[in-house]
Amino acid sequence: MQSQPHRPLALAGLFLLVAFSVLFLVFGWTPLSLSFSFGSDTEDSSAHRRMPRIESPDSALESAREFREHLRAKGTAEQKKAAGHVLTVISMIDTRDGNVHIGTDLDDDPTLLKQDGALDSSPGMTLAWAYADWKETRTDATVNVYNAADQTLASGVSLGESSPDDES
Repeated sequence: MQSQPHRPLALAGLFLLVAFSVLFLVFGWTPLSLSFSFGSDTEDSSAHRRMPRIESPDSALESAREFREHLRAKGTAEQKKAAGHVLTVISMIDTRDGNVHIGTDLDDDPTLLKQDGALDSSPGMTLAWAYADWKETRTDATVNVYNAADQTLASGVSLGESSPDDES
């Protein structure tokens, strides 16, 4: 009887195919939802940054409440709509990097926003500019906004900068 040396290899391959199929089904993964980063493209890396750990939860919740109240009282219609999505605000004082980090319940995908060219008009960017306009005390700090999955929606808006809407 002849030996079949390729049979264990074929079975292993079939096992891996079934295992990955089950993982994709269980976790709802699609090939488009997986992101792989090659090289050091800084534009892509911003979407993969995560919101820093909240060291002072009470302060982050209080800062978020104050920001929401400010937007509801003095914000534009677009800012008032976005205000309801603000969950936490880690202020410059509470972070190690000296920047502001805003956590939201938005489900926007930063990669899709960049592809559609809608990043500048997104709720995340609206919140970043609104915070920068409200707290224009330091020009060396930036405002970063994160979606519900802790992915960066807006980044690099400097405190003290005027919003693009103010320039018209």
